[in-house]
Amino acid sequence: MKKTIAIIVSLLLIVSMIPMAASASEKTDEIKARIEAARDFLYGEKTEFTADESYDFMLYLDAGGDGAKYKDAYVQSVKDAFDAGKMTTADKIALAGLCLEELGVETIPFELNDGSTVDLRDKMVELGVSVDSPYNYLYIQFFASNEDYLQQVQDALKANYTAGKGYDYYGFGTDNTANFAAMINEKALKDDAAAVVEKAKVDKGYYYLEEYGTDANGNSTASVLYMYARLCDLDYNGNDTTDADAAYKLLTENFALENGAFSYELGGEANNYATRDALKAMIYYLSACEAAEMSEDTTEPASEETTAPATGTDNAVTETTAPATQSDNAQSTPATGDSFVACGIAGAAMLALGVTLALRKKEEK
Repeated sequence: MKKTIAIIVSLLLIVSMIPMAASASEKTDEIKARIEAARDFLYGEKTEFTADESYDFMLYLDAGGDGAKYKDAYVQSVKDAFDAGKMTTADKIALAGLCLEELGVETIPFELNDGSTVDLRDKMVELGVSVDSPYNYLYIQFFASNEDYLQQVQDALKANYTAGKGYDYYGFGTDNTANFAAMINEKALKDDAAAVVEKAKVDKGYYYLEEYGTDANGNSTASVLYMYARLCDLDYNGNDTTDADAAYKLLTENFALENGAFSYELGGEANNYATRDALKAMIYYLSACEAAEMSEDTTEPASEETTAPATGTDNAVTETTAPATQSDNAQSTPATGDSFVACGIAGAAMLALGVTLALRKKEEK
């Protein structure tokens, strides 16, 4: 009888794991397919990326695009931009630096056309926390290493935030506040910003600002997905992707088009800005879901003979990132996996029951 119980337990463990793995794989495969389609819609016909297009090039690279074919022209464009005096804000430096490093180009120092060199991180600090868009504070934080400078970025962010109202950038729009929540470090401010954003939720998604109308739009809904994907952090919400899953569903069901693009309006045509916002959001959402899968794989109970984790890597999840610039995307299991878990357990129980009956009959003989 002890042997029978051992067999049943083993079968329960093996069979119940199969559908969970399949569920996670199906989810991430779907997101990857949407990312690739959106990337190809936006950049499929691009022949080059310039320094002025560093944000788009970064999206292209983080979406799995082949940077090698654009590398030489892009590097030369950055050098030319320095010669022309165009690299005048910290976010320009940060975005270029992130792209260069993903291409394997040295940035400390970075060689210019005349043979002289510049340390891009030092140059960024020299320019202060100047940005063309406050949304780009995120990339400054990714590229910077100076702790005092990083605190200046956080202070600059907080300067334009009003509790209970949101982030002011030409108005207290949902997109602004969602991006703020994705960049600010203080949990209390993240909580406040997320609560403000939720006030803009309607049946089909999120709207930008009540005074402009309360119809959901693709840009704001994508910004909310981006926010919740960024908030999927072990230190923030216990690795829970429920809100991100819900935002992803709203975005893809109401604004995704067959050609890989996304619309701004419900039932609208392809919109490049909405597609860019959606692509960015899905990149971080994919990171959340992949980290969730890794979290499942590395949270096995410890052996009875030791107090150490079975994997021996306590920090494996929090150190894992999908976007090349991401630094804090440890995530949890998507809510869509619950039904697969239930089915797996039920199937395993049925199989175990069959094994039990078979063994019992054998014993009776």
